[in-house]
Amino acid sequence: MKSTIILCSGGARSGKSEFAEQLALSLKGRKAYVATGQAFDDEMKDRIKKHQMRRGKEWITFEIPLHLHKNWEQIKNVSDVILIDCLTMFTSNHIFAHGDINTQEDSNRIESIILEELRLL
Repeated sequence: MKSTIILCSGGARSGKSEFAEQLALSLKGRKAYVATGQAFDDEMKDRIKKHQMRRGKEWITFEIPLHLHKNWEQIKNVSDVILIDCLTMFTSNHIFAHGDINTQEDSNRIESIILEELRLL
């Protein structure tokens, strides 16, 4: 079966998520929404709540801030269209989960972890 990957990019709070949701809803099949954001403060709690309210019942939601590849088979088995929102948060989650970045070696280590995660995915 042919797969297509569509990347929606833009500035912070530019409407990327809503655009991607509408695009995904225009496609045939079961929809999975992979939410990577984590609510560490009130602003993020509010943003997540707004996203959840906007989505509705058309979506099967997975909240996965890290290790997408470990859940990928399950997601694929219940959906035909998968929206990951968002890769920036996914990357930030890995940076925060793996400690301080004090040296180039630290940066390289975290970069390798993220790239390996995406390769496995």
